[in-house]
Amino acid sequence: MNSSKLKAFSINIFTLASCISVAMNNVGLVMAGILSFVDKNNVLYLYKTYKDIIHAFLVFWICLLPSILFSGNFGDSFKYFSDMYFYRFLPFFIALGIINVKQIKINNDIVIFSAFISSVIAIYQGVFLDVQRVVGLSNNPMVFAGLLCIVIPITLINFFNTDFNRARRLIYFFGFLFFSFALLLNATRGAWIAMAVAVAIILIFAKNTVARIISLLAIIFLCMNFFINNSYFENRILSITSMQANSERILIWESSKNMFFDHPITGVGLGNYTEQYQNIYISQQAKEPYLRNAHNIYLQFLAENGIIGFMGFSYLFYKIIIASIRNFRKTQNLYALTGLVITFGFLLHGLTECVFSNTNVVKLYWFVLGGCFAISSKKIKESE
Repeated sequence: MNSSKLKAFSINIFTLASCISVAMNNVGLVMAGILSFVDKNNVLYLYKTYKDIIHAFLVFWICLLPSILFSGNFGDSFKYFSDMYFYRFLPFFIALGIINVKQIKINNDIVIFSAFISSVIAIYQGVFLDVQRVVGLSNNPMVFAGLLCIVIPITLINFFNTDFNRARRLIYFFGFLFFSFALLLNATRGAWIAMAVAVAIILIFAKNTVARIISLLAIIFLCMNFFINNSYFENRILSITSMQANSERILIWESSKNMFFDHPITGVGLGNYTEQYQNIYISQQAKEPYLRNAHNIYLQFLAENGIIGFMGFSYLFYKIIIASIRNFRKTQNLYALTGLVITFGFLLHGLTECVFSNTNVVKLYWFVLGGCFAISSKKIKESE
């Protein structure tokens, strides 16, 4: 087996395990990463083709350096950085290096299949075992919700994609409904909001009027049947704006703001949030003293990395959003729209969850986004 075939095989392992197994997912990622970055031609191709977005990542990493240097424990902080903001970002660069568009589409289908396996188990948990917040094969509801927030937009956009035949588009549509049902059973309110916005964006920009009407009616029908006469999920919806239901999050958000106000330039240090929160900043009213993150990526970044780190974070995602919009305008390519939608979903879900902490979620996000950039780049070259 030559290196290109071994690399493709490794990526297939990574995508197959994306919603199933963290360990197998890491095996595929390490193999694909080594094969991608020992290839000098691949590295040169990436820098030449995606120089602007690579520079945005470099700016982001440089902006994290002060919070590493002033963390009080350089070794632990650098290790945290290497895992959280380098290793977990590798799938983006691996996907960028995939030359064959067909391979990217195959990998997206493998991701969908992986999510399908986990969702079958999740729906069984909800329907037959009366589990109130299903997790599928994930270790907690937030992780499962984060994965679905990536897969649901892919299936809906593929339903609108006329590059596929009618039968395949119908499969994607029923997949969209299936995953949406699993997300409803998951009962993660932040993910519900993120997907409501993501689906709205897709329906606005998709061109097929008939498909838009079918999708909208199906969503309304699914939600009405789900929430009517279901008091638990009805209460979950109503609790979105309830101060009492969100009291623990509000308390930890206040603690996170206090961290930032006390350390506005470099934060409390990369990787120091949990220790600082539990030992110094926890509210006396908190009933859950062992929370490990801010349940909000923006407050987490401000608290841990200060204004410098937050500026790097903001710049990176600004460049991603601008590049996705530019790609979509140039090509009207639905894969560019996919990148934009999953980014909005990722950032919206981040209002109530520290999504960077969910290893399989963040790795899958970067891989799918990288694939969207790779396809868009090839479409732009074909049109020139």
